[in-house]
Amino acid sequence: MSRDIEPRFDPSQISEADIEYQRNHRNMRNRFWYFVIGGLILLPLFHLYLGLRVVGRKPPRSGPLLIICNHRSNLDPFAMGVACPHRALTFMAKVELFRNSLLRFLLPRWGTYPIIRQTNDVRSVRILMQLLKQDEAVVLFPEGTRSRTGEVGPFNSGFVRIAVHQRVPIVLAAIENTEKALPRGGNFPVPRVGVTVTFDEPVELHEHYGKKLAGDEADAIADSLRQRLIALLSE
Repeated sequence: MSRDIEPRFDPSQISEADIEYQRNHRNMRNRFWYFVIGGLILLPLFHLYLGLRVVGRKPPRSGPLLIICNHRSNLDPFAMGVACPHRALTFMAKVELFRNSLLRFLLPRWGTYPIIRQTNDVRSVRILMQLLKQDEAVVLFPEGTRSRTGEVGPFNSGFVRIAVHQRVPIVLAAIENTEKALPRGGNFPVPRVGVTVTFDEPVELHEHYGKKLAGDEADAIADSLRQRLIALLSE
């Protein structure tokens, strides 16, 4: 397979061409794959097999949007897509997932971009901002990794700065029981565990628009949103 088409696991091999291919080919072919994967594979899997329940008002149908989620399982991006059937979502996921041949095929067609964790990945930030300019709804997992305990870990506050800079709303989404459906090391989902996705009302950071947030300000906002997401999990 051409390296311009399929992202590689080795970060040094993920070239600008890989990213440009995904960004410039978000066309009907990829939308076709998105709805084929979602409608024919994931909708039956989550609703009939896993017992998905969606709570709260679903995110807006149009306009730029950041959807901020907790992270417990590799099923989480797929659960989010099924929970929002009214619009196609875009995801930023760790590059390690692309080493699996099946996921390397599915993830780009599910609107997923690889990011390199624990580095100053300026390229990913640039792509994220461009996607928001194109009125995409982008799903982020600001914990940066799956929780081993089920507790919501600290949030990286980078998404707050992007939301303020781009003046886009934030929707919090609390995901539950995906870690029971597909725990670490699991190869096949466990049936009828009651996966739940709970959406909060959109949050606008109007009072901060036009400002350059200091690090501690962005961290404080991120933590307040984290506490709000934790409250959703307790409902």
